[in-house]
Amino acid sequence: MSNSLLSGISGLQAHQRMLDVAGNNLANVNTSAFKASRVTFAELLSQTLQEAGQPSATTGGTNPMQVGSGVQVASIDRNMNQGSLISTGQPLDMAIEGAGYFALNDGSRLVYTRVGGFAVDSQFYLVDPGTGNRVQRIGSEGVADGFQNASSNDIRIPYDVALPAKQTESLTFTGNLSAEESDPTTTILTSGTQYTKDGAVISADTLLAEVDQVSGLSTGDTISINGTRRDGSTVSSTFTATVGATTNLLSSLVGYTAGGVAAVAATALSALDQADTLTVGETFTISGTDADGTSISRTYTYGAADTMATLLAEINAAYSGATATLVDGKILLTDDAAGASETTMTITYNGDGEFTLPTAFNRLVTGGAGSTIGDLLNAVTNAFADPSDPTARWSLASMSNGEIRMSDVSAGYSKTDLSLSCTGATFELPNYFTLLSAGGNAIRNTNMEIYDSQGISHVLSAAFVRTDTSNTWDLVVTSLGGDVSLQDRRINGINFLSDGSFGGVSAADSSSFKITFANDPSNVRTLDINLGTIGEFDGLSQFGGSSTVAPSGQDGYAAGWLSNISVTREGVLVGVFTNGARRDLAALRIATFQNPAGLASVGNNYFEVSANSGEPVATKAMSGSAGAVRGGSMEQSNVDVATEFVNLIQAQNGFQANARTIKAANEMLQELTNLTR
Repeated sequence: MSNSLLSGISGLQAHQRMLDVAGNNLANVNTSAFKASRVTFAELLSQTLQEAGQPSATTGGTNPMQVGSGVQVASIDRNMNQGSLISTGQPLDMAIEGAGYFALNDGSRLVYTRVGGFAVDSQFYLVDPGTGNRVQRIGSEGVADGFQNASSNDIRIPYDVALPAKQTESLTFTGNLSAEESDPTTTILTSGTQYTKDGAVISADTLLAEVDQVSGLSTGDTISINGTRRDGSTVSSTFTATVGATTNLLSSLVGYTAGGVAAVAATALSALDQADTLTVGETFTISGTDADGTSISRTYTYGAADTMATLLAEINAAYSGATATLVDGKILLTDDAAGASETTMTITYNGDGEFTLPTAFNRLVTGGAGSTIGDLLNAVTNAFADPSDPTARWSLASMSNGEIRMSDVSAGYSKTDLSLSCTGATFELPNYFTLLSAGGNAIRNTNMEIYDSQGISHVLSAAFVRTDTSNTWDLVVTSLGGDVSLQDRRINGINFLSDGSFGGVSAADSSSFKITFANDPSNVRTLDINLGTIGEFDGLSQFGGSSTVAPSGQDGYAAGWLSNISVTREGVLVGVFTNGARRDLAALRIATFQNPAGLASVGNNYFEVSANSGEPVATKAMSGSAGAVRGGSMEQSNVDVATEFVNLIQAQNGFQANARTIKAANEMLQELTNLTR
């Protein structure tokens, strides 16, 4: 009788526990990442009334007779299966798809959870907003950029840390350069600086010393004229400025020699290297204008004994305001008085022989109150003339709306480039001349924004120009915004193979530009240009049709601040900054366990290590047995409401049945008591 009472009591207790578990599961049906529990029962130790009997030769064996003592809770197990994942749209909400737990530090120990609803606290740490526990990281992501502290595993979200600017070091171009286009262009260079006098735009007649952008100019100060002519030959010339009255000076530019040695006054005309088969009686005509504008025309008859001195004497006889001399084999005509002058001179040979004469005498110095902008322009024009024939003009320097310009005389492929610098005075000259138009047999213009070391943006404009060599182009920087200097603005010899694939760059050049920024004037920066792989079509190509080449990327950026965060499937927090740059901020620490069901719950959706869970294995998501992290999502409870309702019914039925057992036993005890009355 007592056993039935004890069994009923144990049944009540066991089913009460079953009801507790089911009730707790239902209470947490909407708790994020909650893991439902289940109860399993086991019988208590039975009372043996009769041991089992062993069979004999003539009789069978007997089974033991035992009476049970009731039921006990054998285990309460957690269902560690993953709950459904739902999208929340919150960037710091995370869920683990597969095995693993987020690791957090509560200040004294690590705890583990499947709930990834994180936030950023006032100190920029990634935390569980309900408890303040800090989310832990693993690996070195974010340390090099200063986002994370190498000595701590707490994750910081660096809203307070600026991403330093990065200077552009590489620029990539992709696309096609037409193999058939032919539209020759003319090189036009401009200073970009508008020169003024008392605020008004100057002309070529303006004195250098009166230009607003010139100060401290003295006679003897020099302006260096450098660059390259259209054929690529180097220009290195000097213009010497004068202040005050100057004397007009004309030069033949042709240097006369005898046996390769500069001619002197006593050198016979017939002995000159520039003369051949002169005949006595043939004539030279000297024409032009004198300093006062009077027309000059004089005929000189050649004699067998005539020398350079004879020719000079004839010139001097023709002019009353100028004197001819011979300097280093060149005929110079110098005005006798300083000041404005109209002196010009032309000499022609009217015989059957040959005598090399300039088509016109060049004005080296213009007579007047001092050097003018026009004088400088003449010197520039002369410096860029054909080296083999200084009278042949390849490029012309002029003024246009106050800017110094130089234009090639003819269209087509050209390497013309100009640089001016002043010594002894202050003359606001550009760091480089801008190419308004690059000379080529065909051209493709393009633009891209690049950055200096301080993150200041500069618009780089460049042009691909077809050269005179088949299947070959150049790339030249036409302009670069901001205060910069171009040390090397051209990539020469971009070649293409017969199938149109990229063929590399001429061995005499490199695929880079040389640039100096004003904020770092002592360093010449190299801007590497990626044009593709030789023999491949991953960069530039040359096919028929139109040119489509354009910049496809550069590696620089301005300074920026963190503006947005996302998480990869590998659990890496990626920051997007205001400058468009993306950086890895940290990698989430994911812990896996040999027996996750053995973890001990410590409340707040946290678990801790128990004696039967196994030690945590720290790793990254999608590494080893760890699952993937899904950003902007949360894991739901894995409680099955229908199952729990069934468990409630079963618990209720079990409880009622055991209560009936106790009631029946009680009635039997009462009946037994009544027998004694």
